[in-house]
Amino acid sequence: MKNFTLDQLVKGIADKNVGLGNLLGAGIEALAQAHPPQYLLLLGIIFSVCVLAQVTSAVAIVSAAGPIALAVGPALGLNPIALLVTISLAANMGYTLPSSTPPNAIVFASGYIRIVPMFLRGSLLAGVGIVLLSLTGYSMANLVFSSFAVK
Repeated sequence: MKNFTLDQLVKGIADKNVGLGNLLGAGIEALAQAHPPQYLLLLGIIFSVCVLAQVTSAVAIVSAAGPIALAVGPALGLNPIALLVTISLAANMGYTLPSSTPPNAIVFASGYIRIVPMFLRGSLLAGVGIVLLSLTGYSMANLVFSSFAVK
Protein backbone atom coordinates (compact mmCIF):
# COMPACT_ATOMS: atom_id res chain seq x y z
CA MET A 1 0.00 0.00 0.00
CA LYS A 2 1.30 3.40 -0.96
CA ASN A 3 2.02 5.85 1.89
CA PHE A 4 -0.30 8.84 2.01
CA THR A 5 1.58 12.10 2.44
CA LEU A 6 0.63 15.71 3.01
CA ASP A 7 1.97 16.54 -0.43
CA GLN A 8 -0.52 14.12 -1.99
CA LEU A 9 -3.35 15.71 -0.01
CA VAL A 10 -2.45 19.19 -1.26
CA LYS A 11 -2.20 17.89 -4.83
CA GLY A 12 -5.56 16.19 -4.39
CA ILE A 13 -7.19 19.42 -3.24
CA ALA A 14 -5.70 21.30 -6.19
CA ASP A 15 -6.65 18.61 -8.75
CA LYS A 16 -10.05 19.38 -10.27
CA ASN A 17 -10.69 15.70 -11.12
CA VAL A 18 -10.42 14.50 -7.52
CA GLY A 19 -13.00 16.94 -6.17
CA LEU A 20 -11.45 17.59 -2.75
CA GLY A 21 -11.33 21.30 -3.49
CA ASN A 22 -15.04 21.29 -4.34
CA LEU A 23 -15.81 19.38 -1.15
CA LEU A 24 -13.74 21.80 0.95
CA GLY A 25 -15.36 24.77 -0.78
CA ALA A 26 -18.87 23.42 -0.18
CA GLY A 27 -18.09 22.82 3.49
CA ILE A 28 -16.72 26.33 3.96
CA GLU A 29 -19.69 27.82 2.09
CA ALA A 30 -22.14 25.95 4.33
CA LEU A 31 -20.23 27.07 7.42
CA ALA A 32 -20.18 30.70 6.25
CA GLN A 33 -23.92 30.67 5.58
CA ALA A 34 -24.62 29.32 9.08
CA HIS A 35 -22.93 32.38 10.65
CA PRO A 36 -21.50 30.61 13.71
CA PRO A 37 -20.28 32.70 16.65
CA GLN A 38 -16.73 33.84 15.98
CA TYR A 39 -15.46 32.47 19.29
CA LEU A 40 -16.78 28.97 18.59
CA LEU A 41 -15.38 29.03 15.07
CA LEU A 42 -11.94 30.03 16.35
CA LEU A 43 -12.13 27.51 19.18
CA GLY A 44 -12.85 24.73 16.67
CA ILE A 45 -9.99 25.78 14.40
CA ILE A 46 -7.53 26.12 17.29
CA PHE A 47 -8.60 22.79 18.81
CA SER A 48 -8.22 20.98 15.47
CA VAL A 49 -4.79 22.45 14.83
CA CYS A 50 -3.65 21.75 18.40
CA VAL A 51 -4.73 18.10 18.16
CA LEU A 52 -2.79 17.79 14.90
CA ALA A 53 0.21 19.41 16.59
CA GLN A 54 0.44 16.52 19.03
CA VAL A 55 1.41 14.10 16.26
CA THR A 56 2.60 16.29 13.39
CA SER A 57 5.29 18.87 12.79
CA ALA A 58 4.24 22.50 13.21
CA VAL A 59 5.81 23.36 9.87
CA ALA A 60 3.72 20.71 8.11
CA ILE A 61 0.52 21.94 9.76
CA VAL A 62 1.11 25.59 8.88
CA SER A 63 2.19 24.64 5.35
CA ALA A 64 -1.09 22.79 4.82
CA ALA A 65 -3.51 24.95 6.83
CA GLY A 66 -1.95 28.35 6.06
CA PRO A 67 -3.04 28.69 2.43
CA ILE A 68 -6.47 27.33 3.32
CA ALA A 69 -6.81 29.89 6.14
CA LEU A 70 -5.76 32.73 3.84
CA ALA A 71 -8.34 31.64 1.26
CA VAL A 72 -11.31 30.99 3.55
CA GLY A 73 -10.72 33.68 6.18
CA PRO A 74 -12.53 36.45 4.27
CA ALA A 75 -15.43 34.10 3.44
CA LEU A 76 -15.87 33.44 7.16
CA GLY A 77 -15.61 37.15 8.00
CA LEU A 78 -12.18 36.75 9.62
CA ASN A 79 -8.97 38.67 9.09
CA PRO A 80 -6.89 36.14 7.08
CA ILE A 81 -3.51 37.26 8.44
CA ALA A 82 -4.73 37.21 12.05
CA LEU A 83 -6.22 33.76 11.44
CA LEU A 84 -2.90 32.56 10.02
CA VAL A 85 -1.02 33.92 13.06
CA THR A 86 -3.49 32.16 15.37
CA ILE A 87 -3.09 28.87 13.47
CA SER A 88 0.70 29.24 13.64
CA LEU A 89 0.56 29.71 17.40
CA ALA A 90 -1.79 26.74 17.82
CA ALA A 91 0.49 24.56 15.68
CA ASN A 92 3.29 25.14 18.17
CA MET A 93 1.33 23.75 21.13
CA GLY A 94 2.48 20.15 20.74
CA TYR A 95 3.14 19.12 24.32
CA THR A 96 1.80 15.60 24.79
CA LEU A 97 3.90 13.14 22.80
CA PRO A 98 7.60 12.73 22.05
CA SER A 99 6.83 13.10 18.35
CA SER A 100 5.35 16.58 18.89
CA THR A 101 8.62 18.52 19.13
CA PRO A 102 12.34 17.72 19.27
CA PRO A 103 12.62 18.85 22.93
CA ASN A 104 9.85 16.41 23.82
CA ALA A 105 11.76 13.63 22.09
CA ILE A 106 14.97 14.53 23.93
CA VAL A 107 13.25 14.56 27.33
CA PHE A 108 11.52 11.26 26.62
CA ALA A 109 14.75 9.67 25.36
CA SER A 110 16.50 10.53 28.61
CA GLY A 111 14.43 7.83 30.33
CA TYR A 112 13.46 10.05 33.28
CA ILE A 113 9.87 10.48 32.13
CA ARG A 114 7.38 7.93 30.85
CA ILE A 115 4.77 8.44 28.16
CA VAL A 116 1.67 8.47 30.42
CA PRO A 117 2.79 11.36 32.70
CA MET A 118 4.05 13.19 29.63
CA PHE A 119 0.69 12.74 27.90
CA LEU A 120 -1.37 13.76 30.93
CA ARG A 121 0.62 16.87 31.76
CA GLY A 122 0.94 17.80 28.10
CA SER A 123 -2.81 17.45 27.61
CA LEU A 124 -3.44 19.76 30.55
CA LEU A 125 -0.98 22.30 29.21
CA ALA A 126 -2.47 22.07 25.70
CA GLY A 127 -5.99 22.51 27.10
CA VAL A 128 -4.99 25.66 28.94
CA GLY A 129 -3.22 26.89 25.80
CA ILE A 130 -6.31 26.26 23.66
CA VAL A 131 -8.53 28.27 26.01
CA LEU A 132 -6.05 31.15 26.32
CA LEU A 133 -5.32 31.26 22.60
CA SER A 134 -8.99 31.15 21.68
CA LEU A 135 -9.73 34.01 24.08
CA THR A 136 -6.82 36.28 23.17
CA GLY A 137 -4.88 35.02 20.13
CA TYR A 138 -7.06 36.12 17.23
CA SER A 139 -8.09 39.43 18.84
CA MET A 140 -4.48 40.39 19.56
CA ALA A 141 -3.35 39.39 16.06
CA ASN A 142 -6.32 41.27 14.60
CA LEU A 143 -5.24 44.42 16.45
CA VAL A 144 -1.71 44.13 15.12
CA PHE A 145 -2.74 43.26 11.54
CA SER A 146 -5.91 45.38 11.37
CA SER A 147 -5.03 46.74 7.93
CA PHE A 148 -5.72 43.25 6.49
CA ALA A 149 -9.15 42.97 8.15
CA VAL A 150 -12.22 42.08 6.12
CA LYS A 151 -14.16 45.22 5.40
